[in-house]
Amino acid sequence: MHVALLANTAWLDEELANYQHLVVGLLDEQVRVTPVVPETFAESSVLEAVQPITWRDSAWAWSRRLALTRLADRLAKGKVELIHALDGRLWDGAVRLARRLELPVVLRVGSALDLRAVPAALRLAGDLPLAFTAATQPLADAVLPMLPINPQGHERLTLVPPGVYVASQSELPAVEDQTLCIVISGSGAVDPAYQAVLAALRQIIGEHSQVQLFFDSQGKDEHALWQAARGHGLLAHMSLVPRRLGHRELLLHADVLIHPQALGRARSLLLQAMARGLPVLARRDPWVDYLIDEQTCWLVDRDEPADWLELVRRVVQEPKRARVLGHAARQWVREHHGASRQVTTTADLYRQLAAQPIRFPGPSSRK
Repeated sequence: MHVALLANTAWLDEELANYQHLVVGLLDEQVRVTPVVPETFAESSVLEAVQPITWRDSAWAWSRRLALTRLADRLAKGKVELIHALDGRLWDGAVRLARRLELPVVLRVGSALDLRAVPAALRLAGDLPLAFTAATQPLADAVLPMLPINPQGHERLTLVPPGVYVASQSELPAVEDQTLCIVISGSGAVDPAYQAVLAALRQIIGEHSQVQLFFDSQGKDEHALWQAARGHGLLAHMSLVPRRLGHRELLLHADVLIHPQALGRARSLLLQAMARGLPVLARRDPWVDYLIDEQTCWLVDRDEPADWLELVRRVVQEPKRARVLGHAARQWVREHHGASRQVTTTADLYRQLAAQPIRFPGPSSRK
């Protein structure tokens, strides 16, 4: 089995560790993997064991589609047997590439934004063996009604939760009395959700001056976030974490992770934090099934400063309770989101899908 694993800049920036686990794990499962990654990731350490194929990523959908379809000859020469696209922005190009090579294709649904592209992907694929994977159960439940009955016998949809490495007890940081470091990781858009968190943190710092804040911004306009923090008097206590390859893994050395927004997508950063026993404070998100109040995290239901203030105060004033939450989350992730489970489920799907014949309609049946 030889699989081309397609990823783009935005997805790798967010899910680099997950990509690494998937590539290495599939190799252990005797699946040959050719990473198809943007040129800027060609020298990444994640690709040490394999030879990648690079492409020029773009913010324009038509440019991404063209760049991916141009890879057909190289993938055919390498005798690739299946295409797997890891981000919804790659679906169109991935399906066109699979049709050109007459190969099965797997499309990952990781965000509520991907749902609107499901019907178009199905139409474009036609009789091509096509399967979707869903990162969470709510996403799977939303995709399922869109799928036609499949006469070819393979499953059109498989739940493949993101997997993470769960640290052993000896690898966890020692608990010491020190400055409380809080990471705030969201979209970077200064919306009511972010404003509520900033207002709560302003009051926390007024009560506990040793708190340090690290803002992980996915957005391009960090100046707006800086201005909002200045408006709340937080500049002396904050740092903006620059977007560099693997920078999100560095954030896991903090003491607390705040996820201020319901982004409607699966982020393995939250699972990585839980796997390290970090207390996670998050906005409730109906699309993310691993945010379970009092078991994997503490949740708020509103964009209200008072709600966030209560949770952050709980961490500061009841550190033992926060450690109990982190331990419970770590155990839950070990049971439900181990990296090996993601790999074996994915490999099984590949083998099932690649065994299916491709039935393209004949000339007389085409309209």
